[in-house]
Amino acid sequence: MLQRNVITRSPTGAVGRPLATAAAAALLAVSLAAFAALCVLQRAPMADALVYRAEGAAVAHGTDLYGFTVTEWRLPATYPPFAALLFVPAAWLAPPALKVAFVLGNAVLLAVLVRLSCRLAGLAARLPAVCAATALTLWLEPVFQSVLFGQINLALVCLVLWDLTRPPGAPGKGVAVGIAAGVKLTPVAFIAYLLFTGRRREAGTAAGTFAGTVLLGAFVLPAASVDFWTRRLYETGRVGKPWIVDNQSLQGLIARALGEPSPGPAWALPAAVVGCAGLWLSCTRTAAVPTTAFAAAAKSPPAGKIPYAARARHPDEAPYPEEALHPEKAPHVSEASHASVTTPAPRATHAPGTTYAPEVAYAPEVTCASEVTCASRTTYASKTTYAPDRALAYAGRAVPHAGRSAPAAGPHPDRWGVLGTAFTALLVSPISWSHHWVWCVPLIAVLYAGHGPRPAAAVAAVFTARTLWLIPHQGDLDLRLPWWQQPLASPYPLLGLLVLAQLSVSSSSASRIR
Repeated sequence: MLQRNVITRSPTGAVGRPLATAAAAALLAVSLAAFAALCVLQRAPMADALVYRAEGAAVAHGTDLYGFTVTEWRLPATYPPFAALLFVPAAWLAPPALKVAFVLGNAVLLAVLVRLSCRLAGLAARLPAVCAATALTLWLEPVFQSVLFGQINLALVCLVLWDLTRPPGAPGKGVAVGIAAGVKLTPVAFIAYLLFTGRRREAGTAAGTFAGTVLLGAFVLPAASVDFWTRRLYETGRVGKPWIVDNQSLQGLIARALGEPSPGPAWALPAAVVGCAGLWLSCTRTAAVPTTAFAAAAKSPPAGKIPYAARARHPDEAPYPEEALHPEKAPHVSEASHASVTTPAPRATHAPGTTYAPEVAYAPEVTCASEVTCASRTTYASKTTYAPDRALAYAGRAVPHAGRSAPAAGPHPDRWGVLGTAFTALLVSPISWSHHWVWCVPLIAVLYAGHGPRPAAAVAAVFTARTLWLIPHQGDLDLRLPWWQQPLASPYPLLGLLVLAQLSVSSSSASRIR
């Protein structure tokens, strides 16, 4: 029979947690209030939200979806017909109400993205940390511009990141990626990523969902679907000028560097090379992680944690990603050795002041006491039952319990593969506006978890500096920048190329280790 854990409370921690939560909540409130005041003072038009509203109205009233322009910038509809179906509710709101809804909705999505980024990086997503990080990341230029324009970038990144960080074999894994690709074509790159990393079922699910969005759009809006897939898709000029500083893709970088509004082959060839190399590096990096990061985690477990037989897993537990791709590499533990490996000695002390029980067993369910507090001395009950749940995966962490945020489950093995694929897609896309680079949030989280605060702070500084808006960019001045202003005009594609270069170095090192 499972016994209740013996709890020792820490008075300092008990008082500190509410204070930290209150301080983080106050910081978030101040940040949101400052953003709202700035929107009011600057009379933020939130032009993209108005385009979505016009798309929804075109569907509701049966007018030409790709024949209108709105706002003083004469912006047209550029998304597939399926996206316009999702925008119909926006047509029911007056513009002021729509703007408020987009600001509040994007604030919630940013908090969700912060939490998903913590899951990707293996950081504990506690409420004070999530609130504080949300307050600060709001002022990263891509996030700020995305909320200011009323964009849907945060929703798409949350869909993709939530789907890709789910456990292997989770029901419906790939559906969210397919929906994101149906709304905006750039996430199609993640379908290729799933396919080339051997996850054919997830790739098939994502591809099937994407095809379903195309068919649904064709069924409801047949004329608009024919117009989009045969003509509008290839009119990149409808989206915007590729050479302006707003475009932080590889094409924008090359156009400004050459002083050529339409670089043509000068962009197409490098884009093809970067696309193929970036996707290959992302897939290679994913395959290399289990033999390097997992091994390091097994050799050096965090203080006070049991490594659960290093990388060996219980026979009932779902396989790790590399084991699913290469079954012959999967470690197996015999029944006789399983108990000896996973059962610590009676009262074996693994960390100062922390005593573990004489038996740890696996069972199909998780049973936890009503409350568990990590204090200076925590004594676990005589028998604790763990489930073969993925919460234990990735270097074996503590089981989440009710009433508190889940502790970090270790960095996700796909973290650099996912980020590499995202930056590859942003680089090779003909147009990647600066607000498309909201993938900077999970990048900063992964850097902080794996390399410490300095690299994370350096990347955060790049995405906060707004150097692309500080250089002369009125009219065609973007095409006549001196050489020393070129890096200031293209900070994001240069950083994206640096990430891919680092993946190349890491993959080479992992190959030598193997």
